[in-house]
Amino acid sequence: MRPSSKPTGALWRLLEEWASNHPLDPNQRQLAHLFGVSDSLLSNWKYMESAMQTDDMLRVSEATGIAFEVLAQAVREDSPHVQIAVAARRSPKRPPQGPREQQAD
Repeated sequence: MRPSSKPTGALWRLLEEWASNHPLDPNQRQLAHLFGVSDSLLSNWKYMESAMQTDDMLRVSEATGIAFEVLAQAVREDSPHVQIAVAARRSPKRPPQGPREQQAD
């Protein structure tokens, strides 16, 4: 898998370790297909931009053999970073303007 300048979290390290020990050494697109998710969702997990949901953890656990509890712990570890990313997406692009003063006629 190709390195990136964005930081990755505990969940991605787990998945990357599993993939590197897999006989086919699947790439990110193949992992997304294996887990039944979109490439963009997998990328969001990788860069801690969204949290893995319970149903996804179950599918990933079944596909990889990684214990559900281990996946859940990695998701919890990444949670503060995910919260920051979500808050950043929700914040306005520029600071809000104060109420405009009405001009006197």
